[in-house]
Amino acid sequence: MSAIRKKHEGGFALLITLWTLAGLSFLVAMILASAGSELRETRLLRRTAQMDSVAEGGIWTGVFHELGPEKNRWSSDGTPHTLMQDGMKLTIRVQSQASRINPNIAPRPLLAALLQQGGATPPQADALAGDIVAWRSRSQNNDPNEQKRFLGAGLSYRPPHAPFQSLQELALVPGMTAPLLDRLLPHLSLTQTEDLRLPLTDPVARAALARSGMAPLPPLQPGQAHGTSVDILVRVEDGQGGAVERRASFLLTGDNGRDTPDILRLAQMTR
Repeated sequence: MSAIRKKHEGGFALLITLWTLAGLSFLVAMILASAGSELRETRLLRRTAQMDSVAEGGIWTGVFHELGPEKNRWSSDGTPHTLMQDGMKLTIRVQSQASRINPNIAPRPLLAALLQQGGATPPQADALAGDIVAWRSRSQNNDPNEQKRFLGAGLSYRPPHAPFQSLQELALVPGMTAPLLDRLLPHLSLTQTEDLRLPLTDPVARAALARSGMAPLPPLQPGQAHGTSVDILVRVEDGQGGAVERRASFLLTGDNGRDTPDILRLAQMTR
C-alpha cells in the first residue's frame, strides 16, 4: 500500500513538474513574442522616420532645382523626377500655380464664375461669391445683419474679416458644400500673388475668366520681376510596401536682372 501511494505521489510530482515546465515555456514564448513585436515596431518607427527625412529632403531638392539658373530648372508642369536615396525611391513633382485663382484677391465676378464652373447655379454662385468676399474684407465688418444671417443659418461663428489662412477655411463660408469645395481646390491657390495672367494652362480657370467677362493680365516680358507660386509634391517608397507623401507650396520671388529667385514664403507643408 505504501509503495502504491509513493507511486501516485511520484506521478503527481511529475505532473506538477511538467505543468510547471509548460507554464514556464509559455511564459518564455510570450516574452520572446512581445520582445519580437516591440523590435518590429521599433524597426517600423525607425523606417518611417527615415522615410519622413527623405521626403522632407525631397521637398528641398525640388526647391533647389526651382531656384537654379533658368536653363537648369525643372519644368513646373508636374513632370515626375525619380531619384534613389538610401535604398528608397523618391518621386518629386513641381507644379506651377500660375493659372490658379486666389480667393483672397479674386474679384467677385471671377469667384462667381469659378463656382459655376464647379457646378453651382448662378444664384448660388453669386451669393457664395459675395460671402467669400465679405469673409475676407474688413469693410464688411460693420454689417448689422451679418450676425443675424449666420445665427439664422445655425452657425455659431462670424467671418473673421481677414484673408483666408487655408483653402479648407472656405468650408466655413455659408453655402459651401464639401463636394463643391473638392471640385474647386485644384484651381485655387493662396500663394498666387496676382490676377490670372496669360498664358492660362488651367482650362477651368480659363473658362471661369471667360464667363466672368474679365480680361487676363498680359504675358510677362523677359526680365520682368514677378512672384512664382509652385507646389512641390514628394512621394517616398521603401520597396517593402511603405510610402509617405509630402506637399509644400512656395512663393518664389526675384529682382530685375537676377536669374535666381529667392524663397519668399513657405505657404504650407502637409503630410
